[in-house]
Amino acid sequence: MDVSLLQRVESLSPQLFLQRAQFDVAVDEKTASAPERPSRTRAYSNELECLLRNLAKGAGLGYGGRVLFSLLGVLRGKRHSARTLFASFEHARWAAFLGSFLALHNSVMHARTQKPLPHPMEHFRGGIAGTLAGVSLTFAPAYARPYLALLLAVRAAEIGIRSASQKGMVPTALSSHADVKLMCAASAVVMSCWIFEPRALERGYLRFLNRQSGKDDRVLRSIAAAFDGELHSRPGVLAALNAHRASLALPALRMPLPHGCAHCNVLHPAQSCEGHLVGYWAAGLARALPLYAPVHLLPLLLFRPALLLRKPGPLLLQAALKAGRSALFLSSYCASGFAVLCASARLAHAAGLRSRRWHAQLASALCGLALLIEKPGRRLELALFTTTHALRCLPHPGSNDALRRHGSVPLFAVAAGVISHHFVMAPQALRPSYAALLTRFLDTAGGTHRRLLS
Repeated sequence: MDVSLLQRVESLSPQLFLQRAQFDVAVDEKTASAPERPSRTRAYSNELECLLRNLAKGAGLGYGGRVLFSLLGVLRGKRHSARTLFASFEHARWAAFLGSFLALHNSVMHARTQKPLPHPMEHFRGGIAGTLAGVSLTFAPAYARPYLALLLAVRAAEIGIRSASQKGMVPTALSSHADVKLMCAASAVVMSCWIFEPRALERGYLRFLNRQSGKDDRVLRSIAAAFDGELHSRPGVLAALNAHRASLALPALRMPLPHGCAHCNVLHPAQSCEGHLVGYWAAGLARALPLYAPVHLLPLLLFRPALLLRKPGPLLLQAALKAGRSALFLSSYCASGFAVLCASARLAHAAGLRSRRWHAQLASALCGLALLIEKPGRRLELALFTTTHALRCLPHPGSNDALRRHGSVPLFAVAAGVISHHFVMAPQALRPSYAALLTRFLDTAGGTHRRLLS
């Protein structure tokens, strides 16, 4: 007889039905008698308390975050005196920035019940609070303002597009796989800037790419010169490359080259493009694993230590698989960057044409397809991170200075207003991680205050 039929007959048994009813009543009584969880909010007594509490909370976050960053620098070998480690003007600037941001935003939201705005403006109170709070970026260190402004602007654009898509204002063709499409567009800028205009990238991000590439800086600069057909004419490039090759016991390059395109002779001497791609991908995987292992292990140690002690095997295996997947993405991303350069240069050489930068720039968009290796929950965050650095690759050398002097604070304020408006009026447009973070620190209605570590 069919097993599913027996299960249906058993479920109709009066005795079993009575047992289930008694079990449900017991569960309801246990739930009703359970103590209520303490509320995460409590009422402000007045406007001054709202201002001071949020100012202190934000200042504590800014100071503590800066101290933690300095301690991480010590672990990486940087030298800090006790004064610069725990007390400096930069610590005070970060504390003033975050403290004033929370104080301004939550004070405006708290005034909702005491001082209601006219009806059309009341709908945008969250946006007004976020915009006013965004002016606090003035207190942040000057070097961080453009990056913070672009970082928040990219997130605000994501939330706006998500909201428009939920309302049916964005075509399905654009909203489907938007994270991969965005990553491809950003990669076309970042990868080409990394090879041809490295000074356009932020210094820390450039060091990260150079370290992960595993290529000597002299090789990277020679690749750009060879792709442009200027390996023999660009001052000092060929001499520096030959000095590097001599340290590896490789023969010096003489112009003109006897065979093949100059790019391939520089990038992988005495090796085919396919062989170099396989070996480079495997080496990149080994370089990326130590980078991502702490990213997936530290949250377990900090936030789930008890569960880690009870079930170390499954949790460590899960963290190892996540780290391996992230390392596979990064190694594939870098390997595809050199692969498209090789393909562009070889196709131009075979056709008897001079290679152009725009060939590589268009082909670099294919690097973004490596994002499909990552799990869906991380794809959009990686795409937004890359887009932020792509936006920093502005066309004019002085444009970053202009953004720092004139545009970073207004851009940050507008972006903060967009995010705060959706957080208050349309929270479904925010990703759950964003909503959870904002709920912990920002108020949405007058008269309540969220505890920091609740």
